[in-house]
Amino acid sequence: MSNKDHAYKNFGGKVGKVFSTSEPEWPMPPTAPPDAPNVLVMLVDDLGFF
Repeated sequence: MSNKDHAYKNFGGKVGKVFSTSEPEWPMPPTAPPDAPNVLVMLVDDLGFF
């Protein structure tokens, strides 16, 4: 890109002329804190029981 005014300011990857010379930057997935409890909440609604 010759005009860098339209580029993303916080993009940490590298955009090359071809795919093999480019480097992506993926956001980190959310993680739970180390002391978080293992809790599963299951809400089931409208099963058709009378």
